[in-house]
Amino acid sequence: MRAARPLLWVLFFSFFLGLGQGLATAARPIDVRALHPTQMEIGYQAAEFHVTKWRDEAAQQRMTLADYAREVLAPRFRGTSLPVIIDPRGRYRNTDGHHRVTALNELTRLTGVRFEITPKVLADYRGKTFAEYATDFVGRLGRGQFTAAVEPLSPVERVRALPDRYEDLRDNTMRSALEVVFDRHGISGSLMRDYVEFRVARRLLAHGLLDELRDRGLIGPRTRVLPKRIALDDEVVEAITKRLRKPKMRRYLLSEARDDAAREQLQRLLDDL
Repeated sequence: MRAARPLLWVLFFSFFLGLGQGLATAARPIDVRALHPTQMEIGYQAAEFHVTKWRDEAAQQRMTLADYAREVLAPRFRGTSLPVIIDPRGRYRNTDGHHRVTALNELTRLTGVRFEITPKVLADYRGKTFAEYATDFVGRLGRGQFTAAVEPLSPVERVRALPDRYEDLRDNTMRSALEVVFDRHGISGSLMRDYVEFRVARRLLAHGLLDELRDRGLIGPRTRVLPKRIALDDEVVEAITKRLRKPKMRRYLLSEARDDAAREQLQRLLDDL
């Protein structure tokens, strides 16, 4: 028994040392510009929408955009927890908040103010092979947003298709439109599973949204994607809102809730839609 005690103490302290390292990683704020995406697409107008809101908020407080960014937004986001993974190369890849990260990067370009967030590390793949990383990331964690053409591929091929830089994300105009719809009605994407807006967008398109916009004369007969010029148009936003009110879409949104508490909150928000 005594011979076993040193081993038990080693295991005990090793456990808490490893736990402490994990907590230190999770608690240390990092520069937003150090983040890499886990999506293939983004709604660029949705990111611009956030910058416009911050401009308006700064004006309401009679502050310049730079002062508002430095005095209000920087402290706010420094205390914001963002889920990330660490890839085999040691890079932080966030699994949520892509539009706000894009907006913050744009705000840095406009004002020179730099932003930090506090990473919440979901998995650390340093020391793992790329195949081990990709399989666990897509399989066990269930993370990653991929285009319809890439989704049928293997986990390794899917993760290889992810862009390394935010600048290389493709534009998805439906994602931008949904950002405005959700924002206007106080619906936070955090209530639902990651990348839900992209799945909702596909459903809306599959159930005739473009046909409706075509009938309204908003798009031409051969248009196959939502044009950027009307993505945030009030008529488009209202058309999407009405479709989200339908019982079938409502049931789908509730099925995407993260947990029971989120489902209850989402249900109340949908009641007011």
